[in-house]
Amino acid sequence: MIYGQCTHWLALPGFLFHHSPYIMTSVFPAFNPTNEQRETMLALMDTILCPLTDAETEALIQTAKQSKGNKLSREDIVAFAQAKASDFDIVSFFIDTIVRAAAVSKLNDVTLALNLLGSRAGSLALTGHFTPYKDLTREQRIEVMRKWSNSSLLMLRSIHKLFYQLTSSNIFKQPNNPLHKALGYPGPDPHMHGEKHSSKIKEHYEFINVPEGVTEVTFDAVIVGTGAGGGPVAAKLAKAGKKILVVEKAKYLHETQFQLDEVHGFKSFYERETIFSNLDGCMNIYAGSAFGGGTTINWCASLKPQHFVREEWAKQGLSHFVSNRFTEHLDEVYQRIGATTAHIKHNESNKILIDGCKRLGFPIEDIPQNVGECPHECGWCFLGCRYSEKNGSMNTWLRDARDNGAQFVEQCYVDRVLIKKGKAVGIEATIAGNKNRKLIVHSKQVIVSGGSLNTPGILRRSGLKNKNIGKHLRMHPCHVVFGVFPDREINTFQGSIMTSLSNIAENHDGSFYGAKLEVPVLHPSSFSAVLPWKDPLDYKQRLVRYPNTSPVLILSRDKTSEGTITYDENNQVIVDYSVTKRDKQSIMYAVGKALDVLVAAGATELFTCQAGVDTFMFAKGEDRYGQIDNKRYIAWKEQVMNYGLLEAGSGIFNAHQMGSCRMGVSPKSSVVKPGGETWEVKDLYVADASVFPTASGVNPMVTTEACALYVADTILQSNSINAHL
Repeated sequence: MIYGQCTHWLALPGFLFHHSPYIMTSVFPAFNPTNEQRETMLALMDTILCPLTDAETEALIQTAKQSKGNKLSREDIVAFAQAKASDFDIVSFFIDTIVRAAAVSKLNDVTLALNLLGSRAGSLALTGHFTPYKDLTREQRIEVMRKWSNSSLLMLRSIHKLFYQLTSSNIFKQPNNPLHKALGYPGPDPHMHGEKHSSKIKEHYEFINVPEGVTEVTFDAVIVGTGAGGGPVAAKLAKAGKKILVVEKAKYLHETQFQLDEVHGFKSFYERETIFSNLDGCMNIYAGSAFGGGTTINWCASLKPQHFVREEWAKQGLSHFVSNRFTEHLDEVYQRIGATTAHIKHNESNKILIDGCKRLGFPIEDIPQNVGECPHECGWCFLGCRYSEKNGSMNTWLRDARDNGAQFVEQCYVDRVLIKKGKAVGIEATIAGNKNRKLIVHSKQVIVSGGSLNTPGILRRSGLKNKNIGKHLRMHPCHVVFGVFPDREINTFQGSIMTSLSNIAENHDGSFYGAKLEVPVLHPSSFSAVLPWKDPLDYKQRLVRYPNTSPVLILSRDKTSEGTITYDENNQVIVDYSVTKRDKQSIMYAVGKALDVLVAAGATELFTCQAGVDTFMFAKGEDRYGQIDNKRYIAWKEQVMNYGLLEAGSGIFNAHQMGSCRMGVSPKSSVVKPGGETWEVKDLYVADASVFPTASGVNPMVTTEACALYVADTILQSNSINAHL
């Protein structure tokens, strides 16, 4: 039988996505590969996802048969076995993504790599074959790709990572994708088209119209940003009777306009309209850019900063963080966003983390959710909560501000803060990328809440010179490991996203700069892109076991890693950040604990994102089957630990950016004073996660909101003092 003849559900008539008309167009660099470069690109992509041989197809069929809940027919599996990247308009998708995801300098590296691979001499240098890559045999291309993934040369690992991740993510993120059937994935949120209703959906926000020309308005204060920083400040100042304007660079979407698939979600709600890379391309970064900021797409995790973080910040001279007032601010945040564990319903992946920890005696606890008095069993709200059940800034603080008279402007890019005689007196902004639509806001105070990626740019464009602006960037570098449970339907995309955590690895060296074990949401585009790629068969076998695979997230607190924020000629953010050896060791310690948890919970197969480490499988009936004292498992785990985390070869990513305009007691070491006012300019405040002195060690939303309330109090106290002078 020739398996390639059966492709009944892979037909792709007109299968293209289009940019939604409501998405604000950003300025990205051009990348226009030649026809020869496109041929090389397609050959690389068709190596990642390529048709299987007859023998490989039979192996895939056997893998699918062994997985509980797999309802695919033999014909279905054969069709999936024959799927290849060129069934899709993958080159166009690749180009669309790479200009958003990569630093400009990296586009030149991609062009160079394609040119080399397209020539005999260049291919010899990169592949060992005196033949252009596209003309190599299937087996040769596979072997070259495998060697790249685990090469000692960063350049080769980077080529593998780039083409593997962008090929996989761009194929599997597409809505109505026939390949989803093989993964048991329903596509966009199945409740999206009316099967689920919510009485919580609120009326639309209204916005000031800014026509062509120059519009000038006057307010008591203007707040730049609508997320976890800007929202609370806006609410507090508006409630105090101040005339407030809130501006946001993203376009507002009402919940009914949310499209809960990975194409539209990332383009609508994420910085650079995608998951983008740090400067060297070794870390993927998730960052919100939406009305409501990161709170619109966060995973509901609502954790207060722990005592050791508050004490550490206080020792730096910021005594407020151990005060009763800060505790009251944290409690105020919890009350307003409805943070509670009372109604949690754990999905299967969280149950596995809980079960494994309990079996080992590891600490385990529930994560408060900002959903109020109802369970929120939604695995799609990292793309925005369509049902208004998640109490992000858009549904809480900004509503409070609006109800107290605050006004809003959307698609408002702040060019600079207006400064007169050392005092902030307003902002100048461009609307919707149209240089002919200008907004000038006159105000007594300016509060910048653009987040750790954008606030430094606003301050720099405004003429501030403090050397710490954009420096001391802190993150929570993340890693993920997997366990396969063939006898258990997990479907990690279903149910509440992140509801449990273990602190077993947070203090491994006595410094409290360790890591937490949590559960991530991994829909097909993310799952397919973090799997280790060994060869086409192994890859497709992992994909068909998606319903039976459970991840554990390692979320570390960086201690010695620090980065910087700069911007390219189009003012797109550039993140220069590398994880140090010390912080990699911290991650790896937690990796060992996470693997133990999966074994204790009953995983029969384990794998990491490390390209150079093979999968571990327990043999049924072997001595100590499924136990962490199994000798073969101990030996394999030692391989994992010794291999460590190679750049561009081990799947490090990040979703929390902090500290790029940090708070402190001296302009020599910080950007803002303890109350949030900049050292250089009076009445110019910063209120977002960029003021954190170090990484928070927990999902930072609650800490950011409490800091913002503190900054708002400082502003009101300053106003009161000035009024009596």
